[in-house]
Amino acid sequence: MTPAQLRAAFLQAAIRGELVPQDRADGTAADLLAHLRAERKRLEKQKKLRKQAPLSPLNPAEIPFPIPPSWQWVRLQEVAYMVGRRENQLLAKEVQATGKYPVISQGANFIDGYSNVEGKCVTDLPVVLFGDHTRNVKYLDFPFIIGADGVKLLKPFVINERYLYYWVLTTAQGLHDRGYARHFALLSKQLVPLPPLAEQERIVAKLGDCLALCEAYEARERLDADFGAAMRKSILQAAIQGKLVPQDRADGTAADLLAHLRAERKRLEKQKKLRKQAPLSPLNPAEIPFSIPASWQWVRLGEIVVDHGQTVPVKPFAYIDIGSIDNVHQRLSKEEKVVTPENAPSRARRIVERGDILYSTVRPYLHNACVVDKEFTHPPIASTGLAVMSCLRGVNNRFLFTYLMSPSFDAYANNSGNSKGVAYPAINDSALYQAPIPLPPLAEQERIVAKLEELLPLCTPQG
Repeated sequence: MTPAQLRAAFLQAAIRGELVPQDRADGTAADLLAHLRAERKRLEKQKKLRKQAPLSPLNPAEIPFPIPPSWQWVRLQEVAYMVGRRENQLLAKEVQATGKYPVISQGANFIDGYSNVEGKCVTDLPVVLFGDHTRNVKYLDFPFIIGADGVKLLKPFVINERYLYYWVLTTAQGLHDRGYARHFALLSKQLVPLPPLAEQERIVAKLGDCLALCEAYEARERLDADFGAAMRKSILQAAIQGKLVPQDRADGTAADLLAHLRAERKRLEKQKKLRKQAPLSPLNPAEIPFSIPASWQWVRLGEIVVDHGQTVPVKPFAYIDIGSIDNVHQRLSKEEKVVTPENAPSRARRIVERGDILYSTVRPYLHNACVVDKEFTHPPIASTGLAVMSCLRGVNNRFLFTYLMSPSFDAYANNSGNSKGVAYPAINDSALYQAPIPLPPLAEQERIVAKLEELLPLCTPQG
């Protein structure tokens, strides 16, 4: 069970009367409800509360689940009232970067800015915030000013404020928009399971302990995930720096391999199987990010890979776009997206073969990349948003993919000099294929890949 599932289970048990035992000495919620109604009438008579419109009687068909006999089902309007009116809200243009009071919104961060306007400050606390559009819930026990984004604020009425907060939190998780413009319309129709006041207080105390355990559990999971991610990066970096497996003189050198790769490219160009490559600039020592073993060689990416060119689809094909790649596990989705030529996106152009490396040049920090390791029922064609790289014979595609996923290549691909744009930064082909790559002899590449297959699964938290 995940921390989120455990938290939800505790909250559900709390509002169903299953978290703490009932006690006859607490009295009943019927007694509390009678007190609530009398108190409301008294405050309405004193003009401290607006007179409430009559509420419809409860229908047995509305009851969502059974509760203890000492509890009572009530409408939300009986146990809470709204805080804040339009005249009490702050306009967006009035919000400042600093100030005495936070301005509260229904967004994820809740605080949108600050203000010094004393007259609009809410001090009748605590209250429960409910995001009308977002369903975000927050317990507010400090003075604040209401923002102008439709946030709803509920003031609990003669019941435990934390108990109402937990009920709203639990109920908000189960709300589904069925065409309503605002979620508060759904929330206000839900019935509140009301325990006696003393039991509410025991529930709140117990939930505090339970939710603290959930937070500790969640922190441990985050620690495990962070540790696993850090270990993965360390292992990848060790691999591409020649520190993961020992070197072996019998492997030869990457200089010999590079000479072979260059000869192989020339042969394929002469046979018209490859387009002639434009000359790549020689590597500058300032470009080298780290030292490598003496048997390795720094090369440009464009020296060790080729692409198959582009085509215009003329028959149904398997379309591979950025969304086709699972960037958590670095693999293609199992589903094959078959597209007909007349429905082909304009970006469906790049020819793909098994064993190719796909690398999204848009927002490269998201790691939308994989090795094509499956057969297709239709010829695969990739989006031009993906670089398609086929390794020349003598380069292990899994080793090269390891480097493309490493922290060092991340630093290169996401460098502002190489990745252009603000909302959707992208690295162009020229910068991509100029990237420096550390190249070991082929036998060592294969030993590195085998060792990585042993170690990287250990970086994934178990359970």
